[in-house]
Amino acid sequence: MKRASQGVSIEVLREAVRRRVADSTLRQVAAEIGMSFSGLHTFLDGTTPHPGTVRKVAAWHVRAASESGNTVDTALAETALDLLLRHVPPRKRPALRRELVEALVAQAKREQLPPPAWADALLKATSTGTTPVVEAPGKASKARKAPVKGPKPRPRSK
Repeated sequence: MKRASQGVSIEVLREAVRRRVADSTLRQVAAEIGMSFSGLHTFLDGTTPHPGTVRKVAAWHVRAASESGNTVDTALAETALDLLLRHVPPRKRPALRRELVEALVAQAKREQLPPPAWADALLKATSTGTTPVVEAPGKASKARKAPVKGPKPRPRSK
C-alpha cells in the first residue's frame, strides 16, 4: 500500500475524503481541506498526489478526527506527529518523535493513566526506523519525486 509522507497511507486519506464527500459535497470538502475542487477531484481519481496536497489532506484528516471525538489510532497519531515535526531536519525527526511519545507515556504514568494505545507501535517503529516522516515544504526527497499524472479525461455528457 502506498504511504503518504505523513505516515498514513494515501488510500486511507482518500477513503476518509470519500466518506466525508458522501455526507456532503466535493466542493464543500475541498473548502474544508483548503484546496480547489479540481485538485481534490484529481486526488480522489488516484493520481500521484503532490506533497502539498498530501499535507493538506493529512492535516484535514487529523482535524476532522479530533473534532469527531473518535479514538486516535496509530496511523492518526503518526500523522499528527509527522505534521508537527515537518520543519525539523529529517535526520533529527526519529529521535524527537521518540522523545515526544516517551514524554506522553511518562505523563500518563504520572497521572496514573494508561498510556495511549498507539504509543507502543510508534515507539517500536521509531526504534526500527520504519516510521515515515513528512518533508518540509519544497524539500521532497528524490525517492518520492514520481511524475505527476494529469487529471483523467472525463466522459462528456450529452
